[in-house]
Amino acid sequence: MLLKKLCDANAPSGYEGEVREIIKKEMKAYVEEIKVDRMGNIIGHKRGNGKKVVVDVFMDEPGLIIIGYNEDGTLKFDLLGSIDTEAIPCKTVHIGKDKLYGVIGLKPIHLQGKAEREKIYDVNQLCIDIGANSKEEAKKIIPLGEYAVFTSRLESFGEGLLKGKALSSRLGCSILLELLKEEYNCDFYGVFSVQGELKGRGSYVSAYNINPELVITVKGSELNKENKVEIELSKGPIISMISQEEVLSPNIIMDMKVVAVKNNIPHGLDKYSTENGVISSYSMSAEGTEIGEIIIPCKYSNTSIGVCSLADYKSTFNLINEFLKSL
Repeated sequence: MLLKKLCDANAPSGYEGEVREIIKKEMKAYVEEIKVDRMGNIIGHKRGNGKKVVVDVFMDEPGLIIIGYNEDGTLKFDLLGSIDTEAIPCKTVHIGKDKLYGVIGLKPIHLQGKAEREKIYDVNQLCIDIGANSKEEAKKIIPLGEYAVFTSRLESFGEGLLKGKALSSRLGCSILLELLKEEYNCDFYGVFSVQGELKGRGSYVSAYNINPELVITVKGSELNKENKVEIELSKGPIISMISQEEVLSPNIIMDMKVVAVKNNIPHGLDKYSTENGVISSYSMSAEGTEIGEIIIPCKYSNTSIGVCSLADYKSTFNLINEFLKSL
């Protein structure tokens, strides 16, 4: 299964190489041109007449970076991307390309005082245990600047649900790879961008280089707590009306809704608050562009494991596919 291959790859922000190679291999039979820019973004181009259209997804996942050593041989770390720090203690991680196992350490609860039990742990109070007995031994095993990701793997469970890591990005990657197999009446660019977890840095380069007329961004996420809206799985993707950065293109929003209704595709239309800078990167490029955003409902997306619906994944593909065919 393509989605499993993508989700199980280890590729945190700034270290997207493993998933980039999978994507390049999967897409080469369906596009006329593949470019990898200096940032590491992949741009697959299917030449055609009509509008210059981009579908932008990001490749990276939340992770950790090793920043130091403790005297007892455990590793100090910081975050790569947006991670709920309450959810990471006592999780297992793979470190680096060799996938060395580590455990995120936490003071045992029976040794914690009342005040310690009630507070939220900061990453500075946590460490990664790799089984080393001293600082010197740890230095020989793991270099500074090495990355770590959670060890979760994509699996089916429940009724039509999937659980695994990296769903926020890899759901979009898998859908875009399927879209690149289709034919549309437009000049189509599939952009797999880097550092989406770091405010969408990679998309700024793609926006500048392509200067598209229409952009659709795709990501898996759950609504922010500020929205006070409970996410529902298997009810279809969400067509965003507004982001933290700006109001999205009203014409695109309504055209997508018409396509969804016409083709009986389950969907939602809602205010959505997104934290990455992908949308602003395209809106501020050259002459600007029309932008639409599609959100695939995904529970626990900022933790070590997310949950999504296979029906939502299929509905998202169908919505974007039919919309592009309508151009």
